[in-house]
Amino acid sequence: MAPKSRLFSLLTRDHLKLAQSYVREGKKDKALEMYAKAGDYEQAARLAAELGDEPRAIDLYLRATLGATPEGYAGAGAQQAGELLATSGFHKEAIALFELAKAFRQAAESALKLQQPSRAARLYERGRAWSEAALYYRRAGMLQDALRVLELEANRLRQDSRTRRDPAAQESLRKVDLARAEILGKLGKGAEGADLLRDAQPSPKAARLLEEAGRHGEAIEAYLRMGQPEEALRLLAKTDFDRRQAAQIYLRCGRPLDAAHLLATQGLPREAAPAYETAGDWPRAAASWEAAGEGQRAAQAYLRADQPRDAARCFTAAGKPQLAAAAYAKAGDRAAAASSYQKAGQHLDAATHLLALGERVEAAKALIQISAGGPGFVEGTLLLVPLLVDEGLLDDALRRLRELPPGSGSDPGALERLYWEGRVLEGLGSREAAASSYRQLVSVRRDYRDAERRLAGLAAAPEATRAEAAALPSRPPLPPTVAQVPRPLAAGSPAVGQRLAGRYDILAELGRGGMGRVYRAHDRELGEEVAIKTLLSVAGDSAIEEERLLREVQICRKITHPNVVRVFDLGRFEGGIFITMELLEGQRLDRLIDPAKPLPLGRVKVLLTEIAAGLQEAHALGIVHRDLKPGNVILTAARAKILDFGIARMAGIDNRLTQTGFAVGSPMYMSPEQLQGAALDGRSDLYSLGILAYALLAGREPFQGATASALAIQHLQSPPPDLRRFRPDVPAAWPPFVGKLLAKRPEERFPSARAVLEALTGLPE
Repeated sequence: MAPKSRLFSLLTRDHLKLAQSYVREGKKDKALEMYAKAGDYEQAARLAAELGDEPRAIDLYLRATLGATPEGYAGAGAQQAGELLATSGFHKEAIALFELAKAFRQAAESALKLQQPSRAARLYERGRAWSEAALYYRRAGMLQDALRVLELEANRLRQDSRTRRDPAAQESLRKVDLARAEILGKLGKGAEGADLLRDAQPSPKAARLLEEAGRHGEAIEAYLRMGQPEEALRLLAKTDFDRRQAAQIYLRCGRPLDAAHLLATQGLPREAAPAYETAGDWPRAAASWEAAGEGQRAAQAYLRADQPRDAARCFTAAGKPQLAAAAYAKAGDRAAAASSYQKAGQHLDAATHLLALGERVEAAKALIQISAGGPGFVEGTLLLVPLLVDEGLLDDALRRLRELPPGSGSDPGALERLYWEGRVLEGLGSREAAASSYRQLVSVRRDYRDAERRLAGLAAAPEATRAEAAALPSRPPLPPTVAQVPRPLAAGSPAVGQRLAGRYDILAELGRGGMGRVYRAHDRELGEEVAIKTLLSVAGDSAIEEERLLREVQICRKITHPNVVRVFDLGRFEGGIFITMELLEGQRLDRLIDPAKPLPLGRVKVLLTEIAAGLQEAHALGIVHRDLKPGNVILTAARAKILDFGIARMAGIDNRLTQTGFAVGSPMYMSPEQLQGAALDGRSDLYSLGILAYALLAGREPFQGATASALAIQHLQSPPPDLRRFRPDVPAAWPPFVGKLLAKRPEERFPSARAVLEALTGLPE
């Protein structure tokens, strides 16, 4: 039947049916010819492609495309033909077909193969691929066209509601705006470009564009937000800034002294004073506050500067006689202190200083002003009575004693009261009553003053008459004293609400350890809040811990640096000793170390710079911290601060805590030489800084071990693991920097903290 059909088709010239017949028989070459004769070029082209006759297939696709109508399959055919042409390297011919098929991206790619970037840019633009169009317009030097299509892309992204929710889309928009700003800069429209970047996330490129556009303030702000204070200072040095603005920049760059000098020379003492305080220059801070008319703040600064007489003058001018009195007392001017205490209504304190000066009459006048039952009445009476006795005013003395509230034998004041009652009664001739007071006193403490001798003298004299005994009130026996009760082995900690050393009101507990606690407290003399660290005396075995705390005061008071916690003073209380220091609001650095959330390199760089700056100041004073670790670094809102120099070693001060051959510190962060008990210098702290840097970058310390011995062996023998194992994206310059800090031998590390700071400036972010 087939031969008949084929013959019929040949006779009737039905090429299409004949082609279909050849397809069924698998004779593709003959079918191809019949399809071509029938005008079905697309089918013929497919068969040519199947037979591997690529030139014939291209020719047939072209004929199919050029002879087709929009209602047919011209688009698909044109694109397929174009792809065949492009594959065969006929890019010029392919472009026309791609354009016909509206396949503009493919047309653009063929234009690029022909090294025609401007044509490719136009084709990308027709395909609405504006970012690619901008790229090739720029390569072709057609900046205006590049700017035009970038504006189209920016508008598209801003109008897309998903952009506000999609971080990737937001980043794309930021890159588009940055590219627009660069082009505007090249076109001499830097100000317009800078406007585009006003609210953009800061980046080195954006900061540079702002700088080139003359927008120096915004450029400096961008550098500071990126944690690049060196760049900000570089730009500041070549820019004529308003001095107030320049001072703020110096403050944000950690150079408060420069800021303070700028403000002071401009006649702005009120603004200069806080900057001097931040720099730890308390004498200049005090002088600035005083020049600004801030008497109380000036006084507080003078106290910090150890100039109490100047502080007292300022407190007096500020109408704070009580604080002035305390400052005069600290200066050793008892007469002025007494006068100020009198003005403040603190007659007991005034009398104490007057007595020390030998002004007994004036002291008595002050003590008489203390009202019965008021504050200080008991202590004041026990000071006043001896003065009255010396003046022969025995009746007045007895009346004052009778006004005292009942006491107990455990109260030292009760013993003094018994003694002077005996003395007054003895002077008044009431021998039996006097003997009764002495007997009660001797039953508690036989060696109290000369009570036992006086009692013996009364016993040898004639007994008092019954009438005399009846005329005087009897006193019940005193309860047992503290001396008769076993003392506890450990003293208690201060309680919240208690006043410590008559000056510090305990507001809250901030933390505790085995030997002491840390509190927030209000300093009544300075009128501000401080932190208090206490050390409890336990069973007489706290000598080393007391030395540690005393050392912390000695050392830290020598360091005045923005990146080191300020320590103010030392005191004692019934349960132990305490130090007062700057109250810090913030979190410990170890809270930021998390392997799942690596810190941005810019943040790591700023933190290391601030810590190294604090170490540089300490090392310049001959101080080695010896226990640098994240837990001893506090992050405040403004900067990082190093604390706990309690086990530091300072040149010229040596004791059991820091003797060579005795390793002290945290094993995770100790240097090899520290573990070996060798002599230490600042390079030991730099090793600890290297461990800290590794932890900030990797989210974990380089050495891990279940015991201190296991850690020590790794510190002494094992190289740190490759940093990129835990943080693959770290730039190549960082591992050598950390590796140099972690060198086993001190001489192979950076020679100083200053050298570390210089190396940090060149590290990428």
